[in-house]
Amino acid sequence: MLSTARMEFVGSRNFAIDSVLNRLEANKKIGFKVPSFMIYLAEGAVDHSKLDSCSDMFNNNEAIVKPFTADMMDAVLAYDKQIAGHSRDAFLRPYLELHAQQAYVATDHDGSVVGYGVSAPVMSKYLQYGLFPIYGNTTNTQAKLFEMLTRALPDRTIIVAGFPGENTAAIKLYKSAGLTIPEEPIAQRLYTKNVIELPLLKIGSCLNFDIARI
Repeated sequence: MLSTARMEFVGSRNFAIDSVLNRLEANKKIGFKVPSFMIYLAEGAVDHSKLDSCSDMFNNNEAIVKPFTADMMDAVLAYDKQIAGHSRDAFLRPYLELHAQQAYVATDHDGSVVGYGVSAPVMSKYLQYGLFPIYGNTTNTQAKLFEMLTRALPDRTIIVAGFPGENTAAIKLYKSAGLTIPEEPIAQRLYTKNVIELPLLKIGSCLNFDIARI
């Protein structure tokens, strides 16, 4: 009944779902027939010594990373709209306000936002913090945001990040930091009509842990 009601609500519009793998066929049968990217998880403990050993990945001058402050809100919301293709202010504004002390913003040398990242507690028995999201225009910017977020957490904190398989640079980053990435993805993006092109290489980690939603 819930699936029927959902599809009636969707109607003729293009709709997306991030489907766990054991629900792929079921979701395709109810209308989510167009496959897109796979989403993977990286999990493990913060290890500051490993961050030190791969510091060359973080030493770049292309972006300036600073702690998030309230006056950055509108610029970050506008940047996020570039990633998602639509406004997510209703979710993102209170999310950033709640986790302001655990958020960082990357800007270029002209002051324009080129990325942002947040670490937030996750409600899981085995995980403590999710790096949700890490968005950056370049691999180096994503790496610098990752470093700032993880250095702000205590050593051995258990973290998780979710990313599209197309971002192979994220795989290198997370493995260098000692995180584990299972070979099997956690979810796949499906659409009812057509694929929406997203800037997947700018997504070092997704926005939240709701089946790793971009």
